[in-house]
Amino acid sequence: MSTRHSILAVDKLLDSSNPTNNSIDNLWIKEINKRRVEIEKGDVSPVGGDEVFEKIKQRFNE
Repeated sequence: MSTRHSILAVDKLLDSSNPTNNSIDNLWIKEINKRRVEIEKGDVSPVGGDEVFEKIKQRFNE
């Protein structure tokens, strides 16, 4: 089997075991677009993952 056919077979297998939920996907897309607009307008500032995890670690070590 060619690499391309192998990839397609694995992709189909994964799709069948993890079916997509379009309503959830659409909600995430809406949320992503809302957050993108907030960042572009300067209403919020993104926070890096390292900073987020450090704050979580500090909070639970108190």
